[in-house]
Amino acid sequence: MIYDPIKKAGARFYDRSGDGIVDFLALAMVNGGYGDLGSGGAGDQVISNSSAAAIVDGAVASLTQVVNDTRTLTVADTSVNAAPVNVVLKASLSKRCSTANQIGYLVLDSTELGNVLTIGEMKDRAQTLFSTLESSDLTLPADPNFTGFNREILVVNGQSVRFFEVSDGSLDDIQDSSDSRLRFFSLAELSAQQAFLVSTSGVQFQLDVMSSDQGLNALIGQEQGRAAVLDFSTFSGSETVTASLVLAREASFDSITGFYRTLDLQGSVRDALGAILRPGDAGYSEAARFNLVSSLSSLRVGDRQSSKAAISITESSFLAPMAMVNGDTYFAFADASSDKLNHFKVLGTNLFGLEDMRGLGDRDYDDLVIGFSFAQIAPV
Repeated sequence: MIYDPIKKAGARFYDRSGDGIVDFLALAMVNGGYGDLGSGGAGDQVISNSSAAAIVDGAVASLTQVVNDTRTLTVADTSVNAAPVNVVLKASLSKRCSTANQIGYLVLDSTELGNVLTIGEMKDRAQTLFSTLESSDLTLPADPNFTGFNREILVVNGQSVRFFEVSDGSLDDIQDSSDSRLRFFSLAELSAQQAFLVSTSGVQFQLDVMSSDQGLNALIGQEQGRAAVLDFSTFSGSETVTASLVLAREASFDSITGFYRTLDLQGSVRDALGAILRPGDAGYSEAARFNLVSSLSSLRVGDRQSSKAAISITESSFLAPMAMVNGDTYFAFADASSDKLNHFKVLGTNLFGLEDMRGLGDRDYDDLVIGFSFAQIAPV
């Protein structure tokens, strides 16, 4: 079984130790859907799957342009024909523009290449690649471990990928495909293992076919195409992950930020009495504070300053950011925020940006930037 980015389920393989050998499998299946081979049917809350996980070397996969479509690239390893093999693609931002844009992607099967997706279908299928800061932003320190706007994504052999951006907003803000804020990237240069894509806004990024397996940082950031979270749900709770943490601020307001434990990607939390609360429920903010991670609480830095620190994290759930600013509490889940808006964006792998003004202000998401570079795992 392999990971299907359209179904958002399957098996993903990682080299957590960084020794060049796959040593970890993250498996997600859908009840009554992808990966569920049982006879119980949808809704029985039981997943039955007797298949074996296997990995195939897809290092010789190549990129090709879809005929008469400069927006869409097909990823294929012809040496294994139609075999369901995962290929890792790495996107790296090379040029920003004057606005803060969300960059996302859509994965398409071969039967969908001629289809025009509606906005509703795009919202259902799209995942965030990264979000850009304005080109004038000078907040981040000159450290490639933290300033790299990059992400690794998985596609299945034979699938195609298309990239888009939304200027000074997100896809959630778009109601009509004619909205000028929504643009698709076009292919500028292409070779078998590398592509360069550009938008009319001036944003440019590079796409590379990776020959190595994904590592520890990709594992912890594996769900950031869907939510602004650190994924520690695959850890046992008896493992400590060491990391470097960088904070950078370009704002007058003093924000106090932390990360709290959630049960899922929708932001559900368990309160002090054991009840499960969801964003928007009464008492959610208090429950989030109850679940704050001690090593990731009270994070703050001075205006026009940055800081860097070594930290250790021993957790086994999703960790989501929250910020307290001027009496308001903001979350990455809109329904939980004081103004019912999402105040955090995923800028790159394990890199988050905060918009600290009620109503989202100028929507530049550089008021506080939080970046992680995870190093190694050790037993507790």
